[in-house]
Amino acid sequence: MEALFGTLFEKLMGAIFSAGAAKIGNLGARRAGRTFLFVFALLGTGFIAVASAFLWQTQRLAGISGLIDYVQKGGPAWFLTLPILAALAFVLLLIPLRGRFSLVALLCVGVMGFGLGELASFQGGSYDVNWPTIVSMLTGLVLALVGVALMFGDIPPLDSGMAHVSLVYWGRLRHLKALRQFARDRPSQVTEPSITSNAMQVSGPLDATHNVTITNSATYKLSTSNAAVLSVKIKLSSPADILAFALSLKEIRIRDAITRTLKTPRKVPLYFTLQPLPGQTIPDAFLDRLTPVLAAGRPFIGKLDIAQATPYGLQIVHNYASFVPRDMQLVAQLQWLRDLAVLLEEVSPQ
Repeated sequence: MEALFGTLFEKLMGAIFSAGAAKIGNLGARRAGRTFLFVFALLGTGFIAVASAFLWQTQRLAGISGLIDYVQKGGPAWFLTLPILAALAFVLLLIPLRGRFSLVALLCVGVMGFGLGELASFQGGSYDVNWPTIVSMLTGLVLALVGVALMFGDIPPLDSGMAHVSLVYWGRLRHLKALRQFARDRPSQVTEPSITSNAMQVSGPLDATHNVTITNSATYKLSTSNAAVLSVKIKLSSPADILAFALSLKEIRIRDAITRTLKTPRKVPLYFTLQPLPGQTIPDAFLDRLTPVLAAGRPFIGKLDIAQATPYGLQIVHNYASFVPRDMQLVAQLQWLRDLAVLLEEVSPQ
């Protein structure tokens, strides 16, 4: 019976935590919501620092008030970790420095983890604890989510020292700087990451008839299964409405479409799909010319990537789970996209 209640309690807390994560994530997307979360984080970290250090009490340890008193009377010294982490988060919140919320988020997660562990050891199985102890536990659970939500909208400048510790730039900072330098070497417009968006966008002409836009962005999902998708999208405009096509390492089947499996030097096949217009016939000679151009794109297609047509253009989307390489061979990749677009324009409506 005890195991059953334990399982039910675990599932209930998981459901509450997931719902809370979604609500707090939505709240952090609004300016007023971010102000509320900031105040909550400030009050929460301050309360936990003071309460855990001086006010925690339990029936098991009669006469002891707070973790400092507990350590002074023979308790483990590591119990002071909780008030120290909470105090550091409180002080860091007061420093007007862009990028600090990534460190605050890490400290808040530490407050939650150490808080639960120290509370379990402090009470020793006794549920007779005072109200500052209970409020600290509940506040710590929410505080971790609040810290992460604040972090999402805290975008430091690329050249600042805080950029190296910002979790929003994690896995892509070197590529962002390389992309900015790539744009500076060409007649391009650059939109750097800001408080409203973590994406960097570079756009400019590739030749007389084709423009290119490169976007590096990160998408986060605030939940109990936190996930981040780092992506680089390269979009090439075209004077023609290019026929629907797709190129990837995964087989794509479309009804009434031309499909090909392309062998490449890397021994990993590429799958190509081209859908003609109703009543349109694609000559075999054109497909023979198209095949080597497609195969030349193998170095640029990863497991999660796809090249495909867009309205009056084409694009290749690179998706990464953790790390964006600094060198993506952008010059060679753009030349390949241009060659592919020029060829597909021959059979596409102008």
